[in-house]
Amino acid sequence: MSRTLDLRTRLLNAPLMMSQESAESFAALAPESFMIEDAPENADDQMFEWMFNPRADRKPYRMVGDMAVIPVTGVLLHRFGWSWSFATGYDYIRALFDIALQDDDVAGIAFDIHSGGGQVDGAFELADHIFENRGLKPSISVVNAHAYSAAYLVGSAAGRMVVPKTGGAGSIGVVTMHADMSKMLDDIGIKVTFIHAGKHKVDGNPYQALPDDVRGRIQARIDESYGMFVEAVARNRGLDTEAVRATEAQTFSAAEAVSLNLVDAVASPEEAMTAFVAELNGESKETVMANQDKATQSAGQQAANAGGESVFTQADLDAAKTEGVTEGRKLERDRFSAVMESEAFVGREGLAKKMLANEALSAEQINDMLSEAPKVEAPAASQGGNAFEKAMDNSDNPGVGAEAEDQGTGEPEEGSLLKNYAAAAGVKLS
Repeated sequence: MSRTLDLRTRLLNAPLMMSQESAESFAALAPESFMIEDAPENADDQMFEWMFNPRADRKPYRMVGDMAVIPVTGVLLHRFGWSWSFATGYDYIRALFDIALQDDDVAGIAFDIHSGGGQVDGAFELADHIFENRGLKPSISVVNAHAYSAAYLVGSAAGRMVVPKTGGAGSIGVVTMHADMSKMLDDIGIKVTFIHAGKHKVDGNPYQALPDDVRGRIQARIDESYGMFVEAVARNRGLDTEAVRATEAQTFSAAEAVSLNLVDAVASPEEAMTAFVAELNGESKETVMANQDKATQSAGQQAANAGGESVFTQADLDAAKTEGVTEGRKLERDRFSAVMESEAFVGREGLAKKMLANEALSAEQINDMLSEAPKVEAPAASQGGNAFEKAMDNSDNPGVGAEAEDQGTGEPEEGSLLKNYAAAAGVKLS
């Protein structure tokens, strides 16, 4: 029998970092709606096994290629060591992040975000931890489709952040709610009397009107949390604190968030993931996409050659696609290595890289031409952004560059982040 967790003690009469829509939805819930499924009884044992036994049969996160995908979904909770689609614990996110940092199979970390926010408690500690360690491995926050308030705080701590054109980010603010039920109780003839010791023991209770001095103390705590929020976002995103305050806790569209430097780019999850994995593998995004297309076309041609008979299942096509992408990546890496490890490469690095960009040239042809070319001084450091930004910019797709705005039209994103990325990059989910 599953255990239940009562969210009322966490979300009512407590400071929250939530979008207005999320906070209002909780305020309107019936009492029984605050009861959610708790973490499994063996959650702590499982986490211990994942953290301290590197030979565990399965990992705590989903792997897409050599990338660990960590969920940041639903309402975000303190002291909750699990993740469901409707709730994720800060402790759970931190544990998976730490495990991924130590996992030799993980080259990069992606936070899959879709959340209206959550509790103040625990949020800053998690964001600080991600920020302080984000230099150890490449990280990206892929929003699918909203990252508001506490979810934005966590996402902004990663190395970069991408939002789909129909998504949103922001809501940099703090809120709490006080329900005054005193008149309603008077109307039905009920009076609640508190017997207590300590002047402030029952401050903020819902059975009495809220006194001005109590309201002032609550506001002071909200202002303190808000100041911490503003400073954390300014640090994470390299912004001035006044610029962050000027957002006034608004929620922004993807294009607006880019213009304010709250996120790095507008892109669908599959586009963002393809660019990210291209950076991790030292490949261009075009190469990753082209390998997938070639594999798909090859499988389709085999089916056509069979006279139109249904001899190939979807599993056959998926397997062919994966095999083609894997082989294409290997050939491209071998081609790069054969050139960059040759004696002719030294002193001709700039020319070699231009030749490598022409996929029609083989490694042997490039090395022959390099050997006849004069050596030059080492090229100056490249300009124009990091590998991720170049991978995002060198694309014909609208609105996916590192400085992109919400341009053009396209098909809406469908399915989960994992499904979209696997389809785009042609890899199997493990």
